[in-house]
Amino acid sequence: MRFWSILGLLGVAWAMSACAENPSHLNTTYLDRYADPNPTLASIIECHGFSCSETSRATLNREAWRRVTAAFVPRARNAQTERRQIVHGVALIQLLVGQQTGTAVHQWTHRDKEIVSNLSDPTQLDCIDEAGTPGRI
Repeated sequence: MRFWSILGLLGVAWAMSACAENPSHLNTTYLDRYADPNPTLASIIECHGFSCSETSRATLNREAWRRVTAAFVPRARNAQTERRQIVHGVALIQLLVGQQTGTAVHQWTHRDKEIVSNLSDPTQLDCIDEAGTPGRI
C-alpha cells in the first residue's frame, strides 16, 4: 500500500512540474509579445484598449519618481507594511502614467446597479493590459 501511495505522489509531482515551464512558454506569452526589454523612466509603455491592442508612451521625471520612491519611506519593518507600500507605489505609477496616456479615466459605467464595461473605449484597461503593461517599473 505504501508503495502505491509513494508512486501516486510522484505521479502528481511529475504532473505538477509541467506547470512550472512548458515548451510553448505560455507563462511569458504577453511579456514576450509586448515587453519593452529595456524600460526606462523616460520611456514607459502603457498597454490599453483591451489585450494591449493600443500602446502609448509616458515619462516619469525626477519629481514624479521621487513621489513614487517616497511611498517606500520609511523602510517597511514587516510584510503587511511592505505590501501596503507596494500598493501605494504601483497606484501612483498608474495615476502618473495614466494622466499622460488618457488611461486614468473612470473605467466603468453603472446602469441600474449593474456594472457595464466600456468595451469600445480605448482608454479601458482589462486584465491583460494591467498585467502586460511592460514598461511598468
